[in-house]
Amino acid sequence: MINMTERVKNANPGDMVRYLFAHRMHGVLVRKSWAHGGSWYVKWENGQTLTAAHENLELIDTRGQVTTPGGAA
Repeated sequence: MINMTERVKNANPGDMVRYLFAHRMHGVLVRKSWAHGGSWYVKWENGQTLTAAHENLELIDTRGQVTTPGGAA
């Protein structure tokens, strides 16, 4: 798996969606709550994440579906 942690941390979420599509990577963009800085990470379909923080997450998958915090990815 490609380690994209640094790329994602300061990425625009729209740019990340386009990046994932362009490289045929199917994952979920994960945004930590604004109280935790609002950083973006990628959560892959196999369940692995590039961050250990799972609290107060907003998930947006690469198909544009938005799940509520705590929703299934």
